[in-house]
Amino acid sequence: AYVVCHDGPPAPPARHAMSVPLSAVGESSSSAGDDKPLIPATVASPLPPSRLLTATYVAVYLMVGPALILVNKHLLKDVGFGFPMMVSGIGQASSALGSFLALRVLRLQPLTCAKHVTWPFYLRNMVVVGGATA
Repeated sequence: AYVVCHDGPPAPPARHAMSVPLSAVGESSSSAGDDKPLIPATVASPLPPSRLLTATYVAVYLMVGPALILVNKHLLKDVGFGFPMMVSGIGQASSALGSFLALRVLRLQPLTCAKHVTWPFYLRNMVVVGGATA
């Protein structure tokens, strides 16, 4: 039983150019004597803002994974911490705490489907997936 949420109107399309006021870029070219701006009033960005944000998230994700591997190796081999399951558990607890803070406390992402995640739904879907990955 899958729940599909479509709350609210669709998001407006992303803008692919950034507006720059002429006062920020200069009024006219002094050497030519004409009234054309020094640079165009609209500067095209290489990526739309939504894709740039996605690319940033992917880059951070790709850097954090190897960094965690190196930190775990340092803890287990170099420091001599002999409890690998505890290192894994601390990582899972840190991830859960960070997600809770980002979603419930800082409200970085709206929870549009939170009303559909009841205890029976959670036990039937989330616990099964969590158990399968453990």
